[in-house]
Amino acid sequence: MDRRKFLSTSGMVIGAGAVQIVVPARTVYAATAASQLSNISSAAASSKLPNFANTKAILFPGSDKTVEALLDNAKSKIKSGTFDGSLLATSIEKQNPITGLYVILETAAITVTESIPVVGWLISGFLSIGLKYLNESLKEKTDYEKLIKSIVNKSIDENNYRLMKAAFEGVTQVYGNFSDLAASLSTNKPKPDQKTQLISLFTNTISNCEQNAPTMLLKNLNDKAAYQGIPLFCSIANVELSAHADMLKNKVAFDLDDSFYKNNYAAMEKKAWKMHKKAREVVVELLDNVGDLSLDYPSVWAKKNSIIRQIYLSGLGAFLENYRRRYEAKFLKKIKLRNSIEIYSNSYADQGVIEKTINADITRRSSLLSRLSGYSHIDRVQRIGVGYLSSSENSKGFFKEYESCTGRVNDRREEKDIDSKFPIDQFVNSSRTGRELPVKIYSNAPKAGTYGLKIVTNDGKNIDFGSMKGDLKKFYSFDVPGYYISGLVVAESNAKRGSCAADSGLSIDFICSVHRHCSSIDYIAGFTDANIGIELDNSVWSFENNSSSNVTGYADYLVGKNILSVPSGSVKFDLYNTTGKAISVTPVLMAAIPGRKDGESASLKVSIGNSVAQVKLSDKDSDKEDSYIQGIDGEKYLDAASGEKITVPVGRSSISIENVDKKAGFKFASLLLIPG
Repeated sequence: MDRRKFLSTSGMVIGAGAVQIVVPARTVYAATAASQLSNISSAAASSKLPNFANTKAILFPGSDKTVEALLDNAKSKIKSGTFDGSLLATSIEKQNPITGLYVILETAAITVTESIPVVGWLISGFLSIGLKYLNESLKEKTDYEKLIKSIVNKSIDENNYRLMKAAFEGVTQVYGNFSDLAASLSTNKPKPDQKTQLISLFTNTISNCEQNAPTMLLKNLNDKAAYQGIPLFCSIANVELSAHADMLKNKVAFDLDDSFYKNNYAAMEKKAWKMHKKAREVVVELLDNVGDLSLDYPSVWAKKNSIIRQIYLSGLGAFLENYRRRYEAKFLKKIKLRNSIEIYSNSYADQGVIEKTINADITRRSSLLSRLSGYSHIDRVQRIGVGYLSSSENSKGFFKEYESCTGRVNDRREEKDIDSKFPIDQFVNSSRTGRELPVKIYSNAPKAGTYGLKIVTNDGKNIDFGSMKGDLKKFYSFDVPGYYISGLVVAESNAKRGSCAADSGLSIDFICSVHRHCSSIDYIAGFTDANIGIELDNSVWSFENNSSSNVTGYADYLVGKNILSVPSGSVKFDLYNTTGKAISVTPVLMAAIPGRKDGESASLKVSIGNSVAQVKLSDKDSDKEDSYIQGIDGEKYLDAASGEKITVPVGRSSISIENVDKKAGFKFASLLLIPG
């Protein structure tokens, strides 16, 4: 194995005795969030309530603009009517333009909706503009072929490509027409002839999607596999879902009849379930034939990861986001969504090592990455520690250290602790700044290297601990904008446990680096606006919040979430309300129920203190058709809104989810809390 090659592509760079890693603003904001959310109960009684830290300012790889700057610019142009998509186009990574485009659109859809007063057209507006640039990219087969080769290491069939390209252009053209008209009518009640035209364009968009989606799954003539058009298929599924949702959540603005609204909402869900089922069939077929299609990695896990990660980033993830966003059309409310799934870099480790380590600390990684420490000798990393905060004091946080030998490499080296007693509890009052983070480092010494940590602050300035060498842009493992490094998966390579003097040449095994989307960088769940719904998932779950002790986790690309597996008992989340008044909310739950038979329903209980609501989950809709999406291992994820409401009090509270059947567990994906 070429260890250097692996490390350079996974976000870690080994130079002359140095390891460098970038941790973005998520870490810097620990102190900020602590200050803003301190003593929240008493603050709730005052006239001015604290706000959550703005933690979206992380760098786009290959761009001088932050996510925040990019989207602020986009928002101002949308309001003034001058947005033309050029900002999106210039922010896309040239090495992977199609994937970059998808992720930027997803980032915009998640982030911008929070502050645009009229959001009815916004998702379709961004998507329409993005697809315009995607069509431009499709004119040159090389860009799209590069994407397909990154998935399956195969060339695409020329004739199939020509058919797919023409069909996709047709879909995007009619969708663009619908989007433009919807945008112009979303703020003014349409006249009768305008409403008729809008409905006609909407119907035309849906029928074009239905007609052309199968073309995207034409099988390659050589290997009879339908991998060539899977990103475009997911895009069409997203177009159909977005067109439905944006039409329906403007029910009032567009003066839609109740029957039109009801029938099309049901049709939207049915088509979403069917499109996901078809996409999953293609993905599973690819993974079952991974040996013939994948890039050359030594383990089955790594081969499969390289395929499904790229599919997820190239259209599937955006579809799954809009699948959850469809509840905006049901409740006619904005919802602040999260994209919390862990994305793993390429790995050259063995299958057994990966299986043993990949999920071992996944529930810990849901919390804030609070400290990194390490030591290297020449070009070998011999010791590394990764720490995450808890919801309590610093001493109760989670810190795990890996060492390839025992003892000290150099007794005379200077070891420096940067305030190891720093209060990492994000709810404790602190005047500390990012310059005082609890990061343990080792300073330069003869024959010993330094483990360097760089933190990127919200103003784009850097704070350095130790030495930092190399190109900042190279530290993100797969050049995807909007994703940040959130952890490391590490294994110990020396089973003999010799002395460091004898085994100084041994190095730590880095399995892979872990990355998350910037929408999950806020590690606290809370209401800051009484009219905007929120989502709770693994990214705001703390491992020390009194949930059942047997909770485990794993990432599922086909659900688009880190899954919390709860064999029994409950899973609990800390929840904040800084609006100054109690909020009545409807819970919307997405979960799988192990052991549930097809056709059976299950009920889960969502509660805040004595305020309780039940959510009934079923895999059949009112027409007895399948109503679920399936995860990577076949679990059926059901989602539904409760018919009951619960109350979120002012300040800090705890929300609990558990199966009504005490003997049964569940697999938790997402909980939406929608006001009103």
